[in-house]
Amino acid sequence: MAKKSIFILVQFLIISLQAQDFSGSWKDYFSYNDIRDISFGNNKIYAASENAFFTYDVNTNEVQKKSTVNGLSGETIVSINYNEATNRLIIGHDNGLIEVFDEDTEDVINVIEIVEKLTIPPNTKSVNHIMEFNGLMYLSCDFGISLYDIAQLEFDDTYFIGPNGSQISVRQTTIFGDFIYAATDVGVYRAPIGNDNLIDFDQWEVVMTTNGQDWLGIQEFGTDLYGARNNRRLYRFDGTSFVQVAVYASDIKDVRRNGDNLLVTTMNEVFVYDNAFIQTASVSTFTDYPTVSYNVAQIAGNDLFNGTSSFGILKTSFSNTNEVQEIHPDGPLRNNPFRITVVPGEVWSTFGGYSSVYGFSGGVARTGISHFKENEWINIPFEDLGGDILYLTKIAVDPQNPSIAYACSYFSGVLEITDDTPGTLYNDTNSTLQALVNLFELAINATFDDSGTLWVLNARVDNGIHSFANGNWTGYDVTGIVSSPPNENGYSNLAIDRNGYKFWGTWSNGVIGFTETGGGIIKNITELNNLPINDVRSVAIDKRNQLWIGTTEGLRVVFNPGNFFNDDDITAEAIIILDDGEPSELLFQQFINVITVDGNNNKWIGTSDAGVFYVSSDGRETIHHFTKDNSPLPTNVVNDVQIDEQSGEVFIATPKGLLSFKGTSIAPSEDLSDVYAFPNPVRPGFSGNLTIAGLVNGANVKVADVEGNLVFETVAEGGSIQWDMTAFGRHKVASGVYVILVSNDDGTETAISKVMIVR
Repeated sequence: MAKKSIFILVQFLIISLQAQDFSGSWKDYFSYNDIRDISFGNNKIYAASENAFFTYDVNTNEVQKKSTVNGLSGETIVSINYNEATNRLIIGHDNGLIEVFDEDTEDVINVIEIVEKLTIPPNTKSVNHIMEFNGLMYLSCDFGISLYDIAQLEFDDTYFIGPNGSQISVRQTTIFGDFIYAATDVGVYRAPIGNDNLIDFDQWEVVMTTNGQDWLGIQEFGTDLYGARNNRRLYRFDGTSFVQVAVYASDIKDVRRNGDNLLVTTMNEVFVYDNAFIQTASVSTFTDYPTVSYNVAQIAGNDLFNGTSSFGILKTSFSNTNEVQEIHPDGPLRNNPFRITVVPGEVWSTFGGYSSVYGFSGGVARTGISHFKENEWINIPFEDLGGDILYLTKIAVDPQNPSIAYACSYFSGVLEITDDTPGTLYNDTNSTLQALVNLFELAINATFDDSGTLWVLNARVDNGIHSFANGNWTGYDVTGIVSSPPNENGYSNLAIDRNGYKFWGTWSNGVIGFTETGGGIIKNITELNNLPINDVRSVAIDKRNQLWIGTTEGLRVVFNPGNFFNDDDITAEAIIILDDGEPSELLFQQFINVITVDGNNNKWIGTSDAGVFYVSSDGRETIHHFTKDNSPLPTNVVNDVQIDEQSGEVFIATPKGLLSFKGTSIAPSEDLSDVYAFPNPVRPGFSGNLTIAGLVNGANVKVADVEGNLVFETVAEGGSIQWDMTAFGRHKVASGVYVILVSNDDGTETAISKVMIVR
């Protein structure tokens, strides 16, 4: 049995953002399990995952990570190469973006020439491989070859080497003898490396065509030249043609020379050859990693670092290949969180989901579950779920017993999880959940009400909503509203108001409201009630018991959902704001994926292409608008936003990873025994707001100077408030000590705190 050891160390390094200063406010919770490329230099392994990278010091075993929080772009990484002469790492992306990370300064430089200046289709700019020769980086791209001077940080020539100067996809280049060789999708090309006119396509000759199979890589090694194709075969060049030397059982992923070794990485195995092309070592599966899939490998000293698609780097020693060490920063299973659930100090993440029209084709079938608690990730792989629990969507955590959670599957039903161990699967055989045409249970969303009852949405069947309490399931018929459930493609999330009314969005029936009291009442609001469209993707109940509705074409609010079932003329209202003095509709025609309410009743609104909006409790003020351009968000697509009401940390799930923003709004306290202000003292240069926390809902907050002059007053809608440190918005208050006077809404409880402000 192979010995397994886990070596995971997390270090968060925070930088200042260009457009807005949120220093120290962001953390990344990215997955570093899928290794795309590896480079070695300066006694460090540099390992690139999908949109970030980490380093592993081979002497100290220290692991450090770099992500969008540290200045990276968040674009998809394809290739990397470390240059020891400049102490710089060059990073190539699938859209042609080049990033240069300076090891000495830790600065990240974006190089956009390929992205913005080359007039070629955007889907043909991928930087597939990076080779260093004579101080120049040869970038093998989907259009040809570009040269980049890593010392001067500037581009040199670009070679379009296809017939008549056409674009062809270059996968890898190497120098062999007096020639530069290029493996492409149409054959192997070469040209004299000493030729100063390689920009002329006539200087390039075809050595070998594809004959139906692309060339994936080419590498000089000792006195030989090797090439790999997508037919699982490796070839040696005899001076005239390429002769087959090896056939592999799975697809070739990477070929590279590593000192006196040639490494051939296939999906299921890594092979090491010496100068005589004699196999000296190989790595395949391990007992603890039976499903491992390899992408790339690198040798450092006497160790082989194997980059995998699911386990980060698996390090093995040539002296003991049965011992394996897992190396990567701590993180979730994957970088595409579909939905997240946050309870104090914990985060749950699923990665399955469904398409934008609630179909299977847009989801990922076989994924596990990730659970962050006590500052580390507990990952439950798909194989440990206990069966084909496919297309996982949303997790609901029992508020009365947080060790129990229920995971919805958009195929299999509802899975109970206790202490991170999967247990009972509820489906049509042991619950009221219904299967669609006896095939699968479309459990799409779930949440708990205040009494501890679990409510589950079951799409495209007659009984669309179910309750589970004390071991008993009850299903409720929704066909009074959804006349043909099998033809309805899905429901969004479920929200419960203070009356116990249930609300959820639908693909084509607007918002459905349901109460099980009085024999069960169901009703909906649609475009006839002023929804911009009947496709509703998110509903939320705020602290005032108002219903906020996010659709694919904008935002609406029902200000009194308590009248939902007895008011035939209920209307969903738009939020009207002033835009440059002109009235306009908040988030007009925006595709809204999620609305979440924080402890101060402000709203976090995630969109499909415009990032995250953080708006005031009434929506009339935009406090922040986070996008890929002004924040560490790796994309403007936001799948989910959830908040730790105890700490105020806001978790943002995107298709390219999970991040958090250290918010200042927390849930209301039960009393005023712990009122405090931060930062305290406020030092010169601080440009943010003062936060006063530890409040009860509806608390009256007054701030006065030591002479008793009132400078600020407000009523809290949650557990904290913000003060801009001005005297009622007129001018900044002077340096000094300020007294904070707090009372609850009926004046029966009071508290006093102080803060020092230094200008």
